[in-house]
Amino acid sequence: MIKNIAYAVFFAGLLPSVAFGSVAYTPSRPCNVVNNCFGPACQSAQYGYVPEIVNNDTDYAENRDFQQDYVEPEEYYAEVRDFQQDNVKKDEGPSEPWFSFGDDWYIGANVMMNMWSWKNKYDSNYAGVDIAFESDIYSFERVLGGSLAVGNIFDGGWRAELEVGMTSEFKDESEFATYTMAVPYLVANVYHDFDVGLYIGAGLGVARPETKMDLDLREAGAELSKFAEQSWTPKASIMFGYMWSFNDRFGVDFKYRLSGFKGNKMFGTFLWNQDTSNPVLEAYDLHIDNDFVVENTFSAGVRYKF
Repeated sequence: MIKNIAYAVFFAGLLPSVAFGSVAYTPSRPCNVVNNCFGPACQSAQYGYVPEIVNNDTDYAENRDFQQDYVEPEEYYAEVRDFQQDNVKKDEGPSEPWFSFGDDWYIGANVMMNMWSWKNKYDSNYAGVDIAFESDIYSFERVLGGSLAVGNIFDGGWRAELEVGMTSEFKDESEFATYTMAVPYLVANVYHDFDVGLYIGAGLGVARPETKMDLDLREAGAELSKFAEQSWTPKASIMFGYMWSFNDRFGVDFKYRLSGFKGNKMFGTFLWNQDTSNPVLEAYDLHIDNDFVVENTFSAGVRYKF
């Protein structure tokens, strides 16, 4: 009799579970990272995983397999920990732009629009020189140019580069004279990059202006006189610009530069018949002084980081 009563109580307690299913799951250990608990309830608390209601033996088996696979392995815990640390760093964001990280080398190429402003001063022992032709003033004369650069990136947003460039030839023609100037240069630049892509910089180097003056007095019975000079002169500049990156290695660079250098001094002689009644040509001196050249440069280019 007692045995039959025990069986009845046992089956009475089992029947609700079979009919309606179990609706709760309690992990075998406290739910925290220290105890390395990755069961469904712990996933619900930490990672947004919501366990399904267990209604049959298949769900019990799946949860049991889940526990066996993920509760014990230390490798899984290490992967989750690394994932969390990486996400924290990603959320904080880099303190500097991509092109300011580490000790990396880069190369760059630019096309330029240069605008020169300067004054040419003339001096001659020819008495017939009019006061109006003692000088020529040039303002924002446009010439094209190009440059190549190689640089190194340092920590803290700093980088340094060596730049070599060349301009096209400026030409000024008049009835009796043709003046030209082209300027190759070599400069060392230092920049500081900001995390929004903007940067500022300064440069110091040398320029080698190449200037020529041709006096064509053949219509007046004289000969063609040519003056030419090349010289090294210091060149200094300040820059600011913006770098727009396609990825972590390649980007487009837009820059403005204000710079200056000293022009050449040319000296020569020309033949001229000052006295029209005398057919003999006489030699006269001519001094040409290129004053300080102010250069405004707008450039666009590309930059590639190794």
